[in-house]
Amino acid sequence: MLAGPTVFRELGFAILYGREPEKSLASMAVGNAAKWGVLAFNLTRLDQTIAERFAQKLLERRLLPEEECNDALILAETAVENVPMLVTSDQHFLDMDEDALALAFSEADLPAAHPVHPKALLRAMR
Repeated sequence: MLAGPTVFRELGFAILYGREPEKSLASMAVGNAAKWGVLAFNLTRLDQTIAERFAQKLLERRLLPEEECNDALILAETAVENVPMLVTSDQHFLDMDEDALALAFSEADLPAAHPVHPKALLRAMR
């Protein structure tokens, strides 16, 4: 599995400033990422700019609440890196209008990154 820079920035922020249990869970996630097969990816400056602009479009279209700018950036980075699924239990992602999201990806000429709950993914793999 791959995770973008904003995912690890959010985890770092939670480790430094979060309250329990968030702080401990974030520390565990960072500490075990490699063991769990989660690899970080970096973006070029151009790709980061594309991701930032697409994230802004997601917020402008109200596909995510305006205060969820990091979530929008996480989804945008995932798409720019051409990762087809964003495995998450975050309800903001899971509640997104799938048709509106598909249209946004298409208009931005980006590959779709589909938010999927880990349990749904495991069921589909069985």
